[in-house]
Amino acid sequence: NGESVLDTKLINVYKIWEETSYQLERLQANSDCIRQEWNGLGGRKGATYTVTFDPSAAVVKSKSVRVAGLREEGINGD
Repeated sequence: NGESVLDTKLINVYKIWEETSYQLERLQANSDCIRQEWNGLGGRKGATYTVTFDPSAAVVKSKSVRVAGLREEGINGD
């Protein structure tokens, strides 16, 4: 319906996502290294995607919403 549900900078989303891992890493690893990694979040670039098909043709209208959570391999140990 054209209503915005999230209006924030990508860096804010990165920091929210990474906060818990950052706090745990501070207790487990070299704090200077972890601080540098945290400060480097601002330099991240968002992914660039190229669509090779008409995405509107692939949309199946339904009343339910499907959500997928993508995680990097090997992150369960944190």
